[in-house]
Amino acid sequence: MIVNFFDEICDDYRDAKLRQTKAILSNMLSYAYSLDMIADNPMDKAKTQLASSSKKPTREVFALSADQEKIFMDYAKTSYHYPIIYVMDRAGLRIGEALALRNKDIDYTNHRISIDESLNYYRSQKGRKLEGTKTDSGKRKVILFSDVAFVLKSHQKRTKEMILKYGLNNPNDLLFLSRYKGEFVTDTAVNASIKRIVEKIHADGHADFPNSVSCHTLRHTFATRCFEKGIPLEVISKELGHADITVTARVYVHLLPDFRSQEMRKMEMGLKYG
Repeated sequence: MIVNFFDEICDDYRDAKLRQTKAILSNMLSYAYSLDMIADNPMDKAKTQLASSSKKPTREVFALSADQEKIFMDYAKTSYHYPIIYVMDRAGLRIGEALALRNKDIDYTNHRISIDESLNYYRSQKGRKLEGTKTDSGKRKVILFSDVAFVLKSHQKRTKEMILKYGLNNPNDLLFLSRYKGEFVTDTAVNASIKRIVEKIHADGHADFPNSVSCHTLRHTFATRCFEKGIPLEVISKELGHADITVTARVYVHLLPDFRSQEMRKMEMGLKYG
């Protein structure tokens, strides 16, 4: 029964969550086995299931089309969280990476954003912590486009004014502060803003606009635009902070046929004779 349960959730959860769940179940059942309460540890039989599940293709990710992205970003301009939304959409950052940015991470001279930390939530501690990126590949420098630089410079100016007006502290030199409080902005708050933006879009007559837009949608949208522009897979993978290109290929497998076609058409143009 337990192995069957594990088999079922393999289809719905990522490898990291599966390994965590398997470890908890295995430890509990190992203890029961040591007390002679059960004949064996059934989780031992789940090893092959986990190994095979890790090879399953990742479910197709959801991204906004170019037209949908334009509509969404136009409506997002009135949101307090617009600069966060903008940097995720135009730099492909994870929400935790965006919320952990410090002012010093923005290099206007060399046009780079340094990603060194992530703001992580711990349910058990009921709080958030600034920590290093979970993987070495997550620590990176991504391109700072001129339009992103413009948005961030304007945001920094407004933030300084807010700090002075409300007497706020910013000991961590955070780029993004919660309104009036000077605390971390939370992913919950940003997703709530995104939800309100989508509701406004629907209310204005765009009934077919997708409902399921989230912070991660913006990251996927960035990657999708990169593929559409013919940017090499290796470059996209580095910008997203993936461990290697196989991760990027697995996540965006549904885009690869079109990407290959674009690349081969370039060869076709180069090999025309006569």
